[in-house]
Amino acid sequence: MTESLFTIPVMLLDGMMTKEVLVASITIFGGGIMTLLGTIVKVILDNRIANNDFKQKSLDKFDEIASKIDDIDERTVRIERTALENRDGIKKSQRKDLFGALQRAIYRGYTTIQERTELRSLYDSYVGLGGNGPIKDLFNEYLELPIKEEN
Repeated sequence: MTESLFTIPVMLLDGMMTKEVLVASITIFGGGIMTLLGTIVKVILDNRIANNDFKQKSLDKFDEIASKIDDIDERTVRIERTALENRDGIKKSQRKDLFGALQRAIYRGYTTIQERTELRSLYDSYVGLGGNGPIKDLFNEYLELPIKEEN
């Protein structure tokens, strides 16, 4: 039916439309409105479902990322622990090497330029790792030794 909404009452008042035609027109018009409302409700529900799906997928992805971050945190802690253990082992090894080399040079009563360069480098590394104490005193005593040329 091509009449506008306002045409139907005018036609009814002018006697151009019977009650049956009016009921049929209202039924058709009401059906159209119901179809339109049904379509709107379906679109809203589809969007709500799609939105809920998107939310769920987003939450799932967030949980996956959070789990990966937890794994990275755990691995980082293990790596840091290993690094500290390695650092401590290197420091102990350097302390042993320094102690032996410094005592031999002090017992010998002199050092060489090459030995002083190598022991200075080793000592600086040892101090950089947090080493101190008796090795520092021994190194200061070593620095007092005369330097002899190598043969």
